[in-house]
Amino acid sequence: MLEAIAWKESKFSLSSVNAANSNHTEDVCMMQVNSVHFGRLKQLGVTRDTLLHDPCTCIATGAWVLHGLFRQYGRSWNTVGMYNTGPSEKRHQLRQRYADDVQRIYKILQEQQPARREEDFFASNEAVKG
Repeated sequence: MLEAIAWKESKFSLSSVNAANSNHTEDVCMMQVNSVHFGRLKQLGVTRDTLLHDPCTCIATGAWVLHGLFRQYGRSWNTVGMYNTGPSEKRHQLRQRYADDVQRIYKILQEQQPARREEDFFASNEAVKG
């Protein structure tokens, strides 16, 4: 799921920044974490700079945001859409489009998973032998 969101949000670009939000916030890193979370993240030791330079922290933070939405609104594709749009009913159509896109990407990634695992396994073995 996180991989599908990262692809939809930024095509896996860790240094991605979107400052064009209508509410004057910005989205950063491959997970496009919104700056509304920066205050709480700072308390946890996570900075904007860390998000832009540490892929593990970026992905973990995206997971934290998604988990919070799941806890508050339940696990559904509609909630996945809230990752991008928030819960406002005014943005329902945009949220649905986003959720549909993520679901499509997720299914493609799932279909590729066995082949990708095998490729990763052999790549790892070659690296060890070399």
